[in-house]
Amino acid sequence: MAQKLIYNYDDEGDVLYIFLGKPYGTLNLDVDGDVTVRFDPETQEAVGFTVLDCSLTHPELLKPEGQRDKVFAFFLSLIRKSNAALRRYEAEQASTRNGKAAAKKQPRKTKVLAA
Repeated sequence: MAQKLIYNYDDEGDVLYIFLGKPYGTLNLDVDGDVTVRFDPETQEAVGFTVLDCSLTHPELLKPEGQRDKVFAFFLSLIRKSNAALRRYEAEQASTRNGKAAAKKQPRKTKVLAA
């Protein structure tokens, strides 16, 4: 069964919330300065977005005509960006872990004092 795309605009805060299905506790990843992607903690799939300063950064999403189509297109483009950002993050984490492991394996250097 396909999940319903839900979006809600907070005009006072100028924030657009986009969720695939009912909102719930998620892991969040900042993709751009104004967009946060929400991931399901179990499946690690993108399930929503928060767009800050929406009227300034993505005003096309707030127009009533064709809004749903624009939100879907925007949602899909952000999934692509978020997947790329998640891969970069995972690569950075792996690199950091590998660097720490390599540093631990290096023999300790000792000074030999001449008598």
